Amino acid sequence: MVKLYSTKDSRQKEQVQMLLSQNNIPYKLKTKNSSPLHLMDSAVLGSMKQPFELIHTFLVSEKDADRARQLLQDIYGSL
Repeated sequence: MVKLYSTKDSRQKEQVQMLLSQNNIPYKLKTKNSSPLHLMDSAVLGSMKQPFELIHTFLVSEKDADRARQLLQDIYGSL
């Protein structure tokens, strides 16, 4: 599996999921907290008014990577 695309935007995440699914490209989605604090520190996050951000990373097989990149470029332009 190779990294295809990463985004913090949940709308873009959904668009990429739909694009890959509609084109029968299998993928894995990894979601990671980009906040410097641990997820268990949600009370601290709330008290600091710090936004909670997730990074969504799409992974595809090497054989599908070029096709998937081309589909993304057609929609989002230069990546």
